Amino acid sequence: MLLYPLVIFALMIVSARIIYPFRRVPTLPFFGLFIVGVSTGRGSEHTIFPTSVGILRLWGIRLALGYFLVFIFGIGSVGAWLAISLSNIVGGGTLSILWIKYGNWAEAVIKRKLP
Repeated sequence: MLLYPLVIFALMIVSARIIYPFRRVPTLPFFGLFIVGVSTGRGSEHTIFPTSVGILRLWGIRLALGYFLVFIFGIGSVGAWLAISLSNIVGGGTLSILWIKYGNWAEAVIKRKLP
């Protein structure tokens, strides 16, 4: 049974090396931290901040920066991949770690009254 998760993990590593052209900038762990942050927010009923980080990450960093790098600066597809990598690192990793460490996600949203 231990072999099955290791095979899946190895396949994920190999596919990440094929998909992302920036082999020296591993950004999938930062995307995983983003998923942890979103799941932490969903589980603690604090959903506004993780949703805002997701919107900022996709629309603010990935799309806007990708547009500028590809069309304005003329970098091409490398600029699009760079924007994806930076959105994973900044939005996914850094903001999620800061929110999990310093945020108020551990405070109760709904106060229950005892009968």
